[in-house]
Amino acid sequence: MIALLSASGLGVLLLAPVVAVEVDDMLMPTVDQAHLPSGVAGADHSVECASGGCWLRLSFASDDLSTGIQRDLLEMDGRCRAISVLDRRKVCVSAGRDASTLVVDLSFKRSLGL
Repeated sequence: MIALLSASGLGVLLLAPVVAVEVDDMLMPTVDQAHLPSGVAGADHSVECASGGCWLRLSFASDDLSTGIQRDLLEMDGRCRAISVLDRRKVCVSAGRDASTLVVDLSFKRSLGL
């Protein structure tokens, strides 16, 4: 009986963050949770919101990042990755650029469809 209670408690602990993403439009990932390439730091950041939720927007001047890091960030566009083995929330990356700015948006993927 104790094993069943601890297993169900662990299940609730692991599921709670995933459910929170589904029901709280204001939740957004941190930069650390996004698994961005090393060397990415010092970006201007803002919180953007629209119907469907909020996301963290990072803006980099093109000359602030090496070409390799810019390429790595652009290759992450459209990818979603779980934060960790135990934290199954998925962080999605959207990346694009214009002539002078690289913009990276970080958001949680809503997997449960609640």
